[in-house]
Amino acid sequence: MSEIQVLVAGSNVAKLNPRRGNDTAPLVNTAQLVNGSNRNNGTISRTKSEYFSSMALAGADRDPSCISCTTFNILAPIYKRIDQKNQGLRESDFRAFWLARNQMILDWLLYESSSIICLQEFWVGNEELVQMYLERLGDAGYRSFKIARTNNRGDGLLTAINKQYLDVVDYRELLLNDFGDRVAQLLHV
Repeated sequence: MSEIQVLVAGSNVAKLNPRRGNDTAPLVNTAQLVNGSNRNNGTISRTKSEYFSSMALAGADRDPSCISCTTFNILAPIYKRIDQKNQGLRESDFRAFWLARNQMILDWLLYESSSIICLQEFWVGNEELVQMYLERLGDAGYRSFKIARTNNRGDGLLTAINKQYLDVVDYRELLLNDFGDRVAQLLHV
């Protein structure tokens, strides 16, 4: 049975060992996840590494069974304060600022070339920014899914799946309609 490594940029590495045929052990054993032990019966475990990103793999060939996932809170320009003395001044007021920062974010995401990209505080309320992400990610072979937070907060989530490595079987949106106007995306890949 082969082992699948799930690499999360900027986080710890988790390894997923697919469950064997009639094995009745739980798919995820949280004690093993926390303690870093590893069994070959369908568990997820962490490595001992404190910091990890694909840059550590720059010289290494990636195993085709390795799935990488980058999660990133990109701080929507509508929330980013640019002047401590004038707290009402936001990055969203200055196109050159938010455009340059988000182009750099996209450059980094495309450099990482993760199998899965999960972005929080994605500024869904700005069509120019949305199109920039959809076009650049699409040109790089990603299928993107976005969802806005409830109550017109202006931001939301964007999840991009690299079509070269994964197919999306099903997609669902969850609107939690709570005090934080939270939302979630469920993707079956």
